[in-house]
Amino acid sequence: MSEEQQVQPQLALERIYTKDISFEVPGAQVFTKQWQPELNINLSSAAEKIDPTHFEFF
Repeated sequence: MSEEQQVQPQLALERIYTKDISFEVPGAQVFTKQWQPELNINLSSAAEKIDPTHFEFF
């Protein structure tokens, strides 16, 4: 008699993004100079069900 193996659910991370990073270098010369930053941010998120067991978040 053969036994059936139960399939365990799996979670796989494809990408990981950082939310908040802190980098400290006290007294570094680069931080004593004038700097005019230019910053453009475009954020959005959505989720799509690919099939009954797979979802894509973007």
